[in-house]
Amino acid sequence: MKLQKTRGENMENNESKLIPSLAGGAVIAILSTFPVISAGNCLCCMWVIAGGIVAVYLYNKNLPENKELTQSDALIIGVLSGIFGALFATLINYFFIVIGYRPGMAFLESFIESKRDIAPEVKDMIESFKGNEGLFGPFIVFVQLGVKLIIYTVFSMLGGVIAGAFLNKKQEKNKNE
Repeated sequence: MKLQKTRGENMENNESKLIPSLAGGAVIAILSTFPVISAGNCLCCMWVIAGGIVAVYLYNKNLPENKELTQSDALIIGVLSGIFGALFATLINYFFIVIGYRPGMAFLESFIESKRDIAPEVKDMIESFKGNEGLFGPFIVFVQLGVKLIIYTVFSMLGGVIAGAFLNKKQEKNKNE
């Protein structure tokens, strides 16, 4: 009977990590996807780290008084929020492709117009970016997903660990007072 109780407690603990991780992933996706705001990721993936911090903060906020945040929990929550952030951001990017919103294409077109001596092969390659013919569109989406899964997971994990260390110090300080 005790084994079942422990198992149930672990299941509750895992469920409580899901909602903060989803929230952290949403923060990552929203801030990392939309133009102008997404430029913050040029500063060492600032929004991805922030998503990991938000997720760990939300998890710690909902912990019962008798439980402490562990670094392993912070690491797991950071990894999960990075994974969810990569998935959400890729879905948002795919949605932009489907509706025809491609802010980078205006830059490429103005670049082509300003440079008259571009090789025809380069012009053809840039023209191929404009359409979604064949497998090119889905291929780019899967490449983006793979790259984002790696980068977002690592930096969100870093944010989670940083938040975990900061919150643990705060908890220890409160205990000593």
